[in-house]
Amino acid sequence: MKRLRLWSGILLIFILGCLAGSFATQWFVHERIASFHKNPPARFLMHHLARQLDLSEEQRQAIQVIMNRSDTQLHALRNTLKPQVDQIMDETFAEIARELNPDQQQKLKEFRQDMQGRSRRRGRLPPPPPHDHHRPLVKE
Repeated sequence: MKRLRLWSGILLIFILGCLAGSFATQWFVHERIASFHKNPPARFLMHHLARQLDLSEEQRQAIQVIMNRSDTQLHALRNTLKPQVDQIMDETFAEIARELNPDQQQKLKEFRQDMQGRSRRRGRLPPPPPHDHHRPLVKE
C-alpha cells in the first residue's frame, strides 16, 4: 500500500511538472510573438545597432531613413509573394486530399480551417503602419 502511494505521488509530481512546463512554454511563445508585434524587426535592429555601435544622433537619423526604406521594400515583397504562397498551400492541401478517403478529407478540411482560424486569431503579422519619419525607430 505504501509503495502504491509512493508511486502515485511520483506520478502526480511528474504530471504536474509536465503541465507546468507546457503552460510555461505556451506563455513564453505567446509573449515572444506579442513582443515581436510591439517591436518590429526594424526597431529591434535599430536599437541594437545604436547601442552596439554607439551611433551619433546624425548617424541614427541617416540609418533610420535606410531602415524605413528597407522595411517598406520588405513589406511590398511580402504582399507580392502572399498570393503565390496561398496558391501553393491550396494546391498542397488539394493534392493531399486526393490521397485520403472521404472521412479523412473532412478531417483535413477541418484541420485547415482550424489552422486558418488560429492564424487569424494570433494575427499574422499585420502590415506595418506607414512610417512617420519624425518618429525614431529607437525609443529614447
